[in-house]
Amino acid sequence: MRGVLAVDLGSSNLRAALVDERGRLSHLHSIPAPLPDTDTSGRSEIRADAWWEGFNACVAALAASAGRSFDDVAAVAISGVTRTQILLGADQRPVRPAITWADTRATPLLAEFLAFAPSDDPETKHLNAFHPAARLAAIARCELGTLERTSCVLEPKDYVNLRLTGRAVTDHVSSARLRAAVALLPPLGVSPRIVPQAVPPTEVIGHIAAGHAEPLARLAGRPVMAMGTDTWAAVIGLGALRDGFAYNLSGTTEVFGVLSGTAAQAAGLHRLLAAPRDSQDLLFLPYLQGERVPYWDPSLRGAFIGLHRRHGAGDLARAALEGLAFVNRIVLERAEAAIGHAVGDIRFGGGGAANAAWSQIKADICARPVTVVDTDAPGLTGAGLVAWAALNCDTDLAAVQSALPLRRTYAPRPDPVAAYDRLYALFRAAEAAVGPLSHALVASQR
Repeated sequence: MRGVLAVDLGSSNLRAALVDERGRLSHLHSIPAPLPDTDTSGRSEIRADAWWEGFNACVAALAASAGRSFDDVAAVAISGVTRTQILLGADQRPVRPAITWADTRATPLLAEFLAFAPSDDPETKHLNAFHPAARLAAIARCELGTLERTSCVLEPKDYVNLRLTGRAVTDHVSSARLRAAVALLPPLGVSPRIVPQAVPPTEVIGHIAAGHAEPLARLAGRPVMAMGTDTWAAVIGLGALRDGFAYNLSGTTEVFGVLSGTAAQAAGLHRLLAAPRDSQDLLFLPYLQGERVPYWDPSLRGAFIGLHRRHGAGDLARAALEGLAFVNRIVLERAEAAIGHAVGDIRFGGGGAANAAWSQIKADICARPVTVVDTDAPGLTGAGLVAWAALNCDTDLAAVQSALPLRRTYAPRPDPVAAYDRLYALFRAAEAAVGPLSHALVASQR
């Protein structure tokens, strides 16, 4: 079977598979992703070459299982984690460890950075500890000379593409936040020259160079796609990169968003046990590592509220799932308000989509149908579909997505919807009450 070699550089696992023109996967292989080195200052870093080494290990295992099918690979499409910065020197080698998506080292410097940033620049309101501009400004402040040795900033999949093709380039999706902040960089002490060239994710950026070790040597000359983030690829794999759809990916992190045909801005945009539910509701605020969307606040913390001695493990597990779904609803409400209409379907994927109870909880809390697509790796499916569309000169990704097979749709149920409306109001009140306490606790940590 002729296929595209699709690879997903995730935060928990690196996965690779061959994907045919209908999005079907074969010879899927997975290995653990490299783990970051973290400390209490908010630093989170990974050796950049760990992604290249993991990519090679994953592809070698896939090639061994695929046999001759590997020789028929038509193209390579790599998606991966975003909000991660690899600083490269003029020799295209990393000048320091990569800064991961979880890094919040800029937090104590943020007030100062905001004072320097132009108040009339639209990107200033998005400047937070997770923003690439703030992270680069923190490096400029704390590591003298590092940015002077930096020629460009890439994300993990871009770095692997560079090692494959020799071309240092990113895509419009992965680099959107950094490119939007170009005017902010000089006031923060960062030169815009390190922002790399960006191209559409559907573009072929080059071809695999000769000289790689086996099995990559067998793919010399094959085209390499720019691709986008793992989320962007997975949204296509769910068939949700279409106007009127929402998407929800449940893996290492919970990702939720809404697609619109027109531009819009919105603010911030354990296994469920079968034990009977206790009569007293229990709330869980799922902010165990701060929160990105929709709050972009690294100082938020989690909490169970309403806990008493009758609550068991099943109650805690259900409250955790409901808490995540309530945050989904917050994002959904903000996004729908921004685009001016409700979405008709939420496409659900990732490991959490295998849990029927959680799928139904999401449908009831969001009051929207939740549809699970028949793929176990939507990111790989999406990457493969994008590559095939480009190879076939077919850019109608909407038509390709509409043909994806569906596994099941969960319809919202009237009685649970009404009950969750009441509980949602309490959840929002709990957020407002616990937020200031979270910040006070973080400020007083020893």
